Order: sequence, then C-alpha cells, then structure tokens
Amino acid sequence: LGTGFDRNFRNDLNANFDDVEADIKEVENNSIARDNDLDARIDNIVANAGSSNTEIVDARYDSINNATYPTLKDRLDDTSNKIGILLNRADRVSVKEFGAKGDGVTDDYNAIMQAMNYAISQGKTLYFPTPSVSYLISQKITITQKVKFVGEKAPIYDGTRLVDGVVIEGQGIYITGGDGHYFENIGVQNPNNANGFQILGTVYNAEFVNCVSLARDHCYLFEGYEGAVEGVKAINCKSYNAIHGFISKSKYASFIDCEAYNHSSYGFGAISDNILGATKKALAFDNKIKGCKAFSCGVGFITYSRDMFSSTNANGISASGLTIENCSAILC
Repeated sequence: LGTGFDRNFRNDLNANFDDVEADIKEVENNSIARDNDLDARIDNIVANAGSSNTEIVDARYDSINNATYPTLKDRLDDTSNKIGILLNRADRVSVKEFGAKGDGVTDDYNAIMQAMNYAISQGKTLYFPTPSVSYLISQKITITQKVKFVGEKAPIYDGTRLVDGVVIEGQGIYITGGDGHYFENIGVQNPNNANGFQILGTVYNAEFVNCVSLARDHCYLFEGYEGAVEGVKAINCKSYNAIHGFISKSKYASFIDCEAYNHSSYGFGAISDNILGATKKALAFDNKIKGCKAFSCGVGFITYSRDMFSSTNANGISASGLTIENCSAILC
C-alpha cells in the first residue's frame, strides 16, 4: 500500500478487506438461497398445489367434470391437451357425427355422403374412426369436388378380408372431378363389384397414401377416357386379389413403394388404349413406378399401347415416358 504505512497497519487493512469480501460472499449466498426458497415455494403452490394458497388449491377442482387433479399443473397440462385435440378436430368432420355405424351390417352410405358433402362445404377433412367391422355401403361413393379422406388406421389383409382398420365395404370410391384429392389410411373391400379406387373424368393431383384395396377387376384404376387425369400418386399402398392391381391410363401418374398381391393379370401397368370408343383415348404418358413389388401376379409390370379399333393404329394410340426404378416381381 505504500512505504508510509507500517506493517501492522497494512496487515489490519488487508484483514478488513478480507472481512468485506466475506460479507459480500455471504450476501450473495443468502440471495441465492432466498431465490431458491422462492422458486421452491412457487413450485409448491403451482406445481404441487400445496395448502398455502386457497385459490390455487381450489383451481385444481374441475366443477364441470367433478374431478380434482393432484396438482394444478396436472390440470393445466390436461386442459392444454384437450385444447390441442379440439383444435385438430376443428379441421375435420367424423362420419360418426352423421350417424355412420361401422358395424358391417348397417348401410352407412347416406351417413358418409352427408358427412362428405358437409366436409366439402366447410373445407374440412372427412375423418373415419376405426370401425368395429367395416363401413358398409350399398352404392359407390362418387366424388366430384376436392375432398380429403383420412382414416384413423389403415387395415391389413388377413388372408380372407381387410380387417383391423378403416374399411369401406360393398362398393368402391369413384372420383370424377376435382383437383387435389387426398386419401390416407382408407381401405376399400369390393370383391363383388368392379373397382376399388377409380379415377375418371377430369381430375388433377389426387394422392393416395397408405391405402389398401381389394376388388374384383381393378384395385386402383386411373383412366383418362372422359377427360384429363393427371398427376395422380399412390404412395405405400397395397392391392389384393383383383384381376389387376395398379393401372394407370393417365398422364404423370406415380406408383411409389406400393405392393400388389395375387392378381390374375397385371400387378402394375401403364397402358394406353381406346377401349370405350375409337376417339376416346386414355393415354399413359410420363408415368413412374418406383420401389414397387408385385407378388404372385400373372405379369408383374407391363406397359403397352393398343388401338382397339384399328390394326394399323389409325387413331394414334401411344404410350411413352415410363420410368421403372428399384422394382421387383416375385412369383409372377
């Protein structure tokens, strides 16, 4: 500190500085302890809902449902979850709300159509909870406007029928118009009638994700005889037991990671023809089949063009631009 101070004075002064620093450290520790104590008390009131605040304790009680939560935090978390569920449901309409039974006996056609029309009018998703058996319908579901079908769970094939998921049974789904349709986790079981999922008319950008079809003639049929059918996708879908599995007679269609089982004719096909009339052409241009598998089919994968009314192809039927990548045919 300087030569003018004797050794004892300097030692006393340094000891005073040590005492001051110790006092400061004690204040800091006490402050931290008080903060921790305050946090603990807040946790006790809000998280653990102790008895120190009657209003907080009373807030644990749900008078509407006559339920008392262990802590206020439990009630807040439960309420938050319920709000999230309600917000999700706000964007969808359940077929159950319109009277669909899903018992495999009751005809659910009218209920599904009413729910679908309402969903379209409100711009909402049509939601199918997993039924106890299936949603039986006596007429095919015809769709003319953009719609979104979402099932709670995709069904599986048990060797006889589709089970353990959303199954629409008795007729197929026919899309005749619209842009941007979406189907997810939907199963169609239609072994006594022509097709499972069929697109005809003027339809753009329909998408099928994780769907399953069991039909008599075609499980998935996308054809442009009656208008432009373009940009249809089937992703991770499955087909069973029909004459044909996945058939595109359309432009820019994609089959991605799909599986076709037990088809007497084609598992996957990109085909151009005019089977409905000389001038009614359905042309397969720029189709893509990627990562798909065909099991026990007459032919696993095929593409061809055929003029049904002229041996010289006078009507100009052609197919081009097919891409097949990483696909396999097993026992075909």
